[in-house]
Amino acid sequence: MNTVKLSILVKCSIVALGLCGICICVFWYPFSISLSTMGVVPTKLSLSQNIEFWTQLTFYWAVSIPCFIILIFAWKITESIKKDEAFSYGVVNLIKKSSTLLLIDIVIFLIGNIAFLALRWNAFALCYFIIAVIGLVVASILLVLSHFVTKAIELKEETEGLI
Repeated sequence: MNTVKLSILVKCSIVALGLCGICICVFWYPFSISLSTMGVVPTKLSLSQNIEFWTQLTFYWAVSIPCFIILIFAWKITESIKKDEAFSYGVVNLIKKSSTLLLIDIVIFLIGNIAFLALRWNAFALCYFIIAVIGLVVASILLVLSHFVTKAIELKEETEGLI
């Protein structure tokens, strides 16, 4: 597979992830929060329920923003792949930024979910903790990837020096 096809494949994956993220922000968060706030039978929200709903929704939307920024970084990386510059320090920098941003976002996400759980606002806390673990795994993979890309750059520089 050449670099152009690989770049297109990765871009399609990024678009699919972005669409899934938008669906989560637009449909899942409001649905799950409304179930937690008012239950299965819809009723008119009291002032405290309204505050609870909008506080959680705003929080989840805010912690979703870094995930979309990471997708933008991934898109930039695919441009490097397309130009056959995947093994460059610019790519390593973008991968490290992505992992750092994701780790910070996970910490904020966990703190917010623990607070919502303590306030008994969140009936779907287990789902959100699973999402946090998945995010932690992805951040770890990004750190490993940045390490291996750095090693590949060093090897590339060594072999170019030998030739």
